[in-house]
Amino acid sequence: MDLKKMAQDLRAQAENALKEAEAKFNEVRANLDKDGDGVPDALEGVMNKAKQATNQARAKFDELRANLDKDGDGIPDNLEQLGQQAKQAADQAKAKADELAAQVRSRAGEMGDQARAKAQEAASAAQAKLDEAKNAAQNLADTAKDKMGGNKPS
Repeated sequence: MDLKKMAQDLRAQAENALKEAEAKFNEVRANLDKDGDGVPDALEGVMNKAKQATNQARAKFDELRANLDKDGDGIPDNLEQLGQQAKQAADQAKAKADELAAQVRSRAGEMGDQARAKAQEAASAAQAKLDEAKNAAQNLADTAKDKMGGNKPS
């Protein structure tokens, strides 16, 4: 019987140790989670700080976005201005190119007209020389005929 009593004593000691361990566990749990929501208070504090940092970062981001895009169309205003300036520069370059092309066409037309006028002038001068040479040849032929007796006065 002595063994039986020892077994009962051991069992009682084990049950007491288990109760003490459960009590200690519950005490530690209560100390870590004072508000009783099942989440340790220290972890809640860290999570709250992380949420605050996230909210502050989101607010700063929204503020920066609002400063960059004041008209709220989703495109930063500086980028819009740059796009508009590039379009204006392209339009000005096109207008200048069109103007220069018109000047080239006009100048080419003028040069064509001048070349035509010079060619006409040269053709007229050549025709005048040719007519002069014909007349000289005709006079020479008439003189030769006269001397040969071919042309009798009437």
